[in-house]
Amino acid sequence: RAEDVFRLQEQVAGQVLAALGIGAEGLGAKPETSSLSAYRAFVEGNAALARGEAAEAESAFLRAVADDPKYAKAWNNLGAARMRAGRPAEALTSFQKAAEADPVVPRHWVNVAVAAQSAGAPALVEPALGQALERDPDCLPALLVKGELLMRAGRAAEAAPLFERAARAAPQSAEAHNALGVAYDRSGDAARAAAEYRKAVAMDPRFARAHSNLGLILMERGCLDE
Repeated sequence: RAEDVFRLQEQVAGQVLAALGIGAEGLGAKPETSSLSAYRAFVEGNAALARGEAAEAESAFLRAVADDPKYAKAWNNLGAARMRAGRPAEALTSFQKAAEADPVVPRHWVNVAVAAQSAGAPALVEPALGQALERDPDCLPALLVKGELLMRAGRAAEAAPLFERAARAAPQSAEAHNALGVAYDRSGDAARAAAEYRKAVAMDPRFARAHSNLGLILMERGCLDE
């Protein structure tokens, strides 16, 4: 039966996706497609992504969406492969297809926003992030991306509340606490910035940026012995 083959494919795949970066989606508890050939191609694509072979992954995901044009995860991971290949405009189209096929998943909209920013389509960024946060007000990637874009625009005071929400939603996220520290730092609140950097370092002792940020702010405050 197809269900048995799907289950076997999941067992064979194992932990192959452990090395995948942000943006790609794993196999999940269900195949989310009734097409066995599409699912097989999806598994092959994920394995290729895990090996760092973006071109092979793209080819596999293209087969998956050809067999099942509504396979949202395959469209999403096709976008991830194209981003890794340095083609954000094509990735954007793929992520939009994923969001169209399964609009309730916030990650799809975050990926649309990230690809749109990279592809030089800034008008699409804010609406996509809005879609993600409408579906999940505590969506960590959406909060971090939206806050980072505000930071790049020199609007640290507006970014700080977003990073505060991110830190509350994911209190163990070193990235959220570091980002909040940077927002406080640029807003002139060195004490709170240092506190957030310390939290980030405590959560992830190998987080180089947080270590660097903490060291710089302590140096500026004349606290080299801390």
